[in-house]
Parts: sequence; structure tokens; C-alpha cells
Amino acid sequence: SSGINAEYGEELSERCEASSAQIQQLKEQIAGLTNEMTSLKQELLLREQAMETEKELKVICRELQESIQCDRERHAGEMEIHRKRAEAMAQEFSAAIQNIRQDHAEELERMTKIHDAELSESNENFLRLQKLVDISAIVGQLS
Repeated sequence: SSGINAEYGEELSERCEASSAQIQQLKEQIAGLTNEMTSLKQELLLREQAMETEKELKVICRELQESIQCDRERHAGEMEIHRKRAEAMAQEFSAAIQNIRQDHAEELERMTKIHDAELSESNENFLRLQKLVDISAIVGQLS
């Protein structure tokens, strides 16, 4: 009986060590995911800054168009050419900003999905290991 208890105790000890190693591994994974989330937050901040810049540029474009309107009355033909150029540039810039926003949105969504899945899996594994450690502790108390 004492030989069996010794073997069982040794097995439990090995399981506890393995569980502790797995818990440490999960903690490292969670730290990695936390760092990744920090990067995503920084990317989101950059995206917000780009949106703010776009708003400022829209104000500048509006002011430019108002200025062009005043000058148009003085130089109708010449100003029409400049107006069209300014509108084309504003459209190109707007399209470029839209492409950047779309790229960031898709990447942010992709990274968020990956992060959420990894974090969920890590949490599930952590809970399983915690149950094993709890069971091992109960069995240790019983023996």
C-alpha cells in the first residue's frame, strides 16, 4: 500500500510540475498577446491621427475652394483650371486616405480576431490546468 501511495504521490508530483510548466508557458503567451494588443492600440492611435489629419485637410480644402471662389470672379478662366486641379488633388488625397484606412481596418480586424482566438484558447488551457492542480491538491490531501 505504501509503495502504491509513493508511486501515486510521485505521479502527482510529476503532474504538478508539468502543470506548473504549462501555466508558465501560458503566462508567457498571455504576455506576448498583451504586447501584440499594445501594438494594435498604437496602430489604432495612428489611424485616429490619420483621420484627424484628414479632417484638417478637408478644412484646408474648403478654405482653398472659398479663396478660389473669390479669385474666380477676378480671373474666371484661369481660376477654373486651378479649381479643377485642386479638386483632382483633393480627390486623389481622399482616395489615398481611404485606401490607407481600409488597409488599417482590415489588418486591425485580422489581428484582433487572431488575438481574441489565442487569448480564448490560452484562458481555456489555463482553466483546465488550474483544475488539474486543484484536483492534485485534493488528492494529495486525501492520501
